[in-house]
Amino acid sequence: MSSEIPAGGPYKAALGMHEPLTVEHLKEARRQLSYYCTAHARFCREFVARMREASLNVARARLEDLSASRDYVGVDKGVIEVAERLVEFYADYIAGLLALHGEDVAVEARADVRVGKLALRRGEIAFLEPGLAARLAVAGLVEPVRSNAISLRSP
Repeated sequence: MSSEIPAGGPYKAALGMHEPLTVEHLKEARRQLSYYCTAHARFCREFVARMREASLNVARARLEDLSASRDYVGVDKGVIEVAERLVEFYADYIAGLLALHGEDVAVEARADVRVGKLALRRGEIAFLEPGLAARLAVAGLVEPVRSNAISLRSP
């Protein structure tokens, strides 16, 4: 079954031998799902659980190994680029390179943004909790404010 996991499966992923993910890989995964899940429901649940566990490990390895590759061409290239943007944001947060107020991150809106009660217009600066700041930064809606200042105070 492990050889049927898309993009080379867990053994190749563990060795860093990643194949480019293709539409054919995705079609094969869907075909297997339909094949194994036409049988007993308990068998289907077990199949899905095992495939999901193996695929999570493959996904983690692929994101780690391929995120720095600028010439990767698989159909999942966009997903890998998103992961790299998240890693870069997180690295800057951990390194103290972002302007903070407490744990909140200063961001500048790159577009008009509305999330729940939050409404920002392009160019406005706000302090957001790190998870929301990361999600919006990865989406390209805000840009974290970088600073080497020791502390910032709210007006």
